[in-house]
Amino acid sequence: MGLNKTVSAILLILIFLIGLSATTVSAIYIPPGDASTTEPLWHVSGEAADITISDGGSLIAIATYNGILVYNNNGDLLWSWSEGVEGYYSSVDVSDNGNIVAASVRTYDEEETQYLILYWKNTKNLSGEPEPTWSSVDLYDEIEEEALATSSGGKSVLAVGTGPNVFYWNQSLANTGSDNTPTWYDY
Repeated sequence: MGLNKTVSAILLILIFLIGLSATTVSAIYIPPGDASTTEPLWHVSGEAADITISDGGSLIAIATYNGILVYNNNGDLLWSWSEGVEGYYSSVDVSDNGNIVAASVRTYDEEETQYLILYWKNTKNLSGEPEPTWSSVDLYDEIEEEALATSSGGKSVLAVGTGPNVFYWNQSLANTGSDNTPTWYDY
């Protein structure tokens, strides 16, 4: 089985596990090229909304209901994000090369609710709780599980809201700061 097929098989297994129980997930890593392995090299248990893996399997990102967790393929937690933001993290995606992680979050406090995309660059070199490279403007619509995608190298980000809403950022690698407006959107 080729590397891409093995990684795809692992991702399908993980998606299947998520489908079985939207509240409790065990992320299991089986090394590429070793599909005969019956025992995972590592696992992490807990609540999760979405999970993704880079094309070569070097980076695994999990959207928990309270934040983002990013692991390497040895099961080491590289970095996480929640930074005191009370919210619901519903979707996560990682670029094929593992250098970009994007996530959707619904933040809320006593005065307002916002729906944002968060974006990190150079994710293999991050640690602790790094600030996102950029965040979007309020999208006024929730981005559900598996409704967020990055292009192969992370240059573009696409998100689909719960309604007919589509949001697209081109040149994402050049964006910084907060309140980044989509290149185009369709309501």
